[in-house]
Amino acid sequence: MRFLLRALLGLALLAIVVGLLVGSGGVLISSLKDRDSGGARRGGDKERAYAVNVRTLSSGDAQPMTQVYGEVISGRTLELRASTAGAIVELSPRFQEGRSIGAGELLFQTDPANQLADRALVEAEFAESFAELADAKASLALAKDEVVAAQRQYSLRQQSVERQISLKSKGVGSDSAIENAELSLSTAEQAVLTKRLSLNQAQARLSRAEISLQRIQINLDEAIRKLEETTVTAKFAGVLTEVNAVLGGLVNANERLGRLIDPNAMEISFRVSNRTFSQLMSNPAGLNSAKIEIVFGGITVASDLTIDRVGAAVAEGQTGRELFSQLRRQDLDRLRPGDFVSIYIKEARLENVVVVPSTAISSDNTLLLVDEGSRLSSHTVRVLRWQKDELIVEGEGLEGKNLVLERAPQLGTGIKVEVRQTNGPVFKEKKLVELSDLEKDQIRAALETNKRIPKAGKTKILKRLEAKTIPEEAAQRLRNMVKRSAGNSDAIVETDPGEMIEISESERGKFKSFISANAFIPEDRKSFILEKLSQPKVPLKMVERIRSRMAGG
Repeated sequence: MRFLLRALLGLALLAIVVGLLVGSGGVLISSLKDRDSGGARRGGDKERAYAVNVRTLSSGDAQPMTQVYGEVISGRTLELRASTAGAIVELSPRFQEGRSIGAGELLFQTDPANQLADRALVEAEFAESFAELADAKASLALAKDEVVAAQRQYSLRQQSVERQISLKSKGVGSDSAIENAELSLSTAEQAVLTKRLSLNQAQARLSRAEISLQRIQINLDEAIRKLEETTVTAKFAGVLTEVNAVLGGLVNANERLGRLIDPNAMEISFRVSNRTFSQLMSNPAGLNSAKIEIVFGGITVASDLTIDRVGAAVAEGQTGRELFSQLRRQDLDRLRPGDFVSIYIKEARLENVVVVPSTAISSDNTLLLVDEGSRLSSHTVRVLRWQKDELIVEGEGLEGKNLVLERAPQLGTGIKVEVRQTNGPVFKEKKLVELSDLEKDQIRAALETNKRIPKAGKTKILKRLEAKTIPEEAAQRLRNMVKRSAGNSDAIVETDPGEMIEISESERGKFKSFISANAFIPEDRKSFILEKLSQPKVPLKMVERIRSRMAGG
């Protein structure tokens, strides 16, 4: 019995193993058939096509333009400082912030008492030194005369010696006479040497007097300069700024009391990226090929300017290049140093190029184009300019091609696509209309009688009426307001609620959002309407009014 059970169990296990082997063999054979057939799926699955936005490319001319921001700086500034400490004793009535000053005009003067005293002392020393110089010159002349007289005495004594020697040779003279004559000659020679020494001393005295006079002359010039520095004048015509001076106020030496700016020597300082700078330098004409347009407060204040120079070095923590552009005299009326302006750098026009969005190009400068079979193909281009969200590329081979505007990770060469949008989104421009003077008067009268519109809303509408044209939708709303004002039928809130109806929760939410966002409804009326809308049933007239307002009526 036990043998029979074991035999049956073995047969069962054998059947299970055989079944598994047969199933595995079937799966293997099926896989081999799929591989031999090219991996085609069963059931005839359709290839997936991705939806893409495309634009038909057309080549032409384009002008690269880069927008940056810059600052107006002064190319010629004079700091007005007090050279000496003291009280301000004289102050020009035109020494005021923003006042125009002419060249050479007196601005302020500090107390010159100390400088006047120093100059008087030096002048006295100068007079004393001048007198000493005159005395030295007279002494020198006298010393020269004394030398001449001593030399004449020496000559006479020498002649006397020669005469005594001659007499002795004739037997008339004596040796004692010769000795006396030689002693007199020696004394005369000593006198000549003494006079020459006096002459040298007189010459040295004259030199010292001249040097002393020169030194005192330098001191006198310095005293005069310090006296002149107490008075500060305008070195050139300009405009005063940062003025900080009052009559009688005490100032320290080198204290700044203001700045003088030359309004005719202003320039624009702005910084561009390294890429933009390289693009500007790639033009054969260099930086001079670019034209600069300055916009301040939304108004173009200067155009067709050129780049004057490039910064000498890159400051620590900065990138790119700093450029400077000189402003013309006729462009200086609206600008002041320190103003921040928008700068548009317009380069020379490029021919046979295509402008594409930056989202359409990859890091290796390739574009995805849609061919006739709705499949994607890759096209490598040369990028000429980068500007904001667009790129200018060479137009060779791109004329009439459909470009994929946004690259996605699943898109690539050979992928089938479905064109959902061609040539980008189309935005409908608002139509502008012109209101007659009668209509404007009617609108102003309706605003005066309308108590529901807040003061801010009325001011906004009146400001819009000053324009020559306004959007057609806004004009129609204003005309409807005039009609409602004339018939007194514009009230959303009715005194007699009339028929009450139920509205859906979604519509109730839309009504509440519209009423809350409406700036023309007073706050008390808003609270009343929102309270009515929160109730289960709402007045029919109110619902119809709100629907009409939401529809633009």
